[in-house]
Amino acid sequence: MENSKKNVLVVYSTADPRREIKNVNAILPASVLYVATPASKEYNVKILDTRLDLNWRNTITGLAKEGIYAAGLSCMTGYQIQSASEVARHIRSINPSLPIIWGGVHPSLVPQQTLKNGLVDFVVIGLGEETFLELLNNLDKPDNYPDIKGIGFKRNGTIIVNPEREFFDLNKYPIPNYSLINVNDYLIDGNIPIFTSRGCPHRCSFCYNLAFNHKKYAAIKTEHVINHIEYLLKNYPGITAISFVDDNFFVNKKRVTEICNKLIEKGIFLKLNSGCRADYLDNFSLDFLKLLRKTGFTETYVGVESGSEKILDDIHKDISVEQVLRINKKLKEAGIIPRFGFMGGFPGETIEDVKKTLRLMVNILEDNPNAYVTQLMLATLSPGTELFESAKKFGFVPPPVLEQYFVFNYEAWDESPYPWIKDEYKKFVKEMAYMVTWIDAKGFSGKNPLHKLINRILGRIVRKLIKNNNYPLLILLSRFIKTVGGNKLIKGFLKKILKFHIS
Repeated sequence: MENSKKNVLVVYSTADPRREIKNVNAILPASVLYVATPASKEYNVKILDTRLDLNWRNTITGLAKEGIYAAGLSCMTGYQIQSASEVARHIRSINPSLPIIWGGVHPSLVPQQTLKNGLVDFVVIGLGEETFLELLNNLDKPDNYPDIKGIGFKRNGTIIVNPEREFFDLNKYPIPNYSLINVNDYLIDGNIPIFTSRGCPHRCSFCYNLAFNHKKYAAIKTEHVINHIEYLLKNYPGITAISFVDDNFFVNKKRVTEICNKLIEKGIFLKLNSGCRADYLDNFSLDFLKLLRKTGFTETYVGVESGSEKILDDIHKDISVEQVLRINKKLKEAGIIPRFGFMGGFPGETIEDVKKTLRLMVNILEDNPNAYVTQLMLATLSPGTELFESAKKFGFVPPPVLEQYFVFNYEAWDESPYPWIKDEYKKFVKEMAYMVTWIDAKGFSGKNPLHKLINRILGRIVRKLIKNNNYPLLILLSRFIKTVGGNKLIKGFLKKILKFHIS
């Protein structure tokens, strides 16, 4: 680290329980990069990504020898809390007096509980760009702590949480300081994520945005978005695609139209993608969708969550199954590939509700073979959300301490702390979550022609069984496929028919 400025360490810890494996497909840690950018003008900021640096303990120890003024960590609800705690514990062991600042979604939603943890000295609440910098500038002035909006801290054993900070003008920091990371480490198929807005005005009961941003929305001006893209293309020639990872990129259709027209005008053609709500897509004209496709939007992610109207109403999704089927056909006509996301495990959800979700997946693929459907993920309870509060009525007891939230994971059906998930439901959903892979195997078929054929045949069988409501046979097929013997029998059968060599 440089000696001219105070050294600040910002850590992005892994959210993957298989954290001893280097993540070669790590997505750029945009959240900490954006927060660190204003601070980097006044401090020597080092971003450490434990997904890439498996020797992070040695790295931190080495940096500590050079002197660290403060350390910041960011985390979501789930496994990332556990890995962030491991980092904080190591920092404490080598320098007990070093201020440790936690930020991100989870600490922002439960600052009081987070501050009870001995590994936490401060919490930055909400968008941290300005709050983090102001806190750093006042770390050695404890009398100023009560005046810093958007932080929580401890004083004489008492936890104090200040009023939240208002949304700042995002146009003040339109381009993050990419020199803080090695951008090429994060280019997956040439793709890089960027923010062009923050917040979302909708009310999905499971989404942290309601508690985190209070339905507020703020956007970066079109000219700054274009400048950002031009900067990336000029400085990182490996970039061929951009993902707009805003909470809700399409809130302002006029702004999106301006961005599209300006990119076309400048002759900038990239692969673009962003998530979009089903009701937005239903209201968009075909001409607008074709403008998106012309600009480079080759695909879009659509959070459907459930095929049950009852569950959609319960979680305040404010969309309908009919809309989903309609936009699937409309996107097909526009030449945009939809990726539909689904979840399960909601309070009050029944096996019949899950079956409706599976039938919707099948209908989507029949109407549009180019569409994708995700695996059935376990809904995560984020503190502060309406879903979190309603879950208490179903017997859910919130974890009493910070580190017990690590079991909240979208794949952890076996470890789920949700008391309403009974054995019969869990067994069924676990089997179906596995079989969803075979409903739509496009994403993992690989290049092997035999594997592709196996997946195609199994996909047809699975979809047929779901359409015919033959779940007993589907469960038997699931268990058969999961066995080594089952896989060998399938391959052996096809090998004899096709005389393919299986290496």
